[in-house]
Amino acid sequence: MVAPDSGLVTVVGDLLEDVVAWIDAAPVTGTDNPARISRSRGGSAANVAVAVAAAGGPVRFIGRVGDDPTGALLTDQLERAGVEVRVQRKGVTGSVIVLVDPSGERTMFPDRAAAAELGPIDPRWLAGTAWLHVPAYGLLTPSAASAIGDAAAVVRAGGGVITVDLSATSVITALGPAGLLATLEQLAPAVVFANDAEAAAVGLTSGHRPPWTIAIKHGRDPTRILHPDGSIDEVAVDLVSGVLDTTGAGDAFAGATLAGVQRGEPLDRACRAGHQAAARVLRTSGAG
Repeated sequence: MVAPDSGLVTVVGDLLEDVVAWIDAAPVTGTDNPARISRSRGGSAANVAVAVAAAGGPVRFIGRVGDDPTGALLTDQLERAGVEVRVQRKGVTGSVIVLVDPSGERTMFPDRAAAAELGPIDPRWLAGTAWLHVPAYGLLTPSAASAIGDAAAVVRAGGGVITVDLSATSVITALGPAGLLATLEQLAPAVVFANDAEAAAVGLTSGHRPPWTIAIKHGRDPTRILHPDGSIDEVAVDLVSGVLDTTGAGDAFAGATLAGVQRGEPLDRACRAGHQAAARVLRTSGAG
């Protein structure tokens, strides 16, 4: 992978409200279940943008929120985290119910609302973009997928590169492996981020070598970086103790890794910083 000159990372996708419930046991239907509940800024794309900013990289977020107090609050929080924000405003701001079990694993119930209706992106919002990062959640609706495809074309024409995170197996199921691969071919990413389940679901672990680099996370096992020429790098993962919540760990990994390549680091070294950022999120409550 050849990195462009250092420049802006732009992340396009969701800015949502996370409503997180920490539960002490498996839910029992038909009755009350004690929980600790908090509300915070969320959305995969917003989480990645915050992680880039936390790693010291210049970053811009592009998305859509409702024309409502929640959208205004989340936008303000994102700006205070050091992110340049460009948002469309219409409808109702999306939210996600997140159940976190005692092991720290999370189950999510998203209502993306306004975020799912991202419309055409003003090309001026893409000015200076060297890296355009796309969580695959943003590809679930035709209007947003079209807007992201057009934005990617603008960035590539300006000499920038595209990165994509496969986001969740539910996204692959919704789009279909063939449909998602066709979209990736259109976006022409330099790097695709995935965990092992996502990579397997789309057929990227079966010997298929697409023309992009794939960074596959394997939990506690080393991250494997598969290059188009067939070479493989492995990046060890330090043991993380005291895991509280896995929410946003993958986004933190992607953001810190992007900040590393933004600084000109090779992808394997940048992934080490990504692992460290993910570990910090795993030890905290919420997406960080």
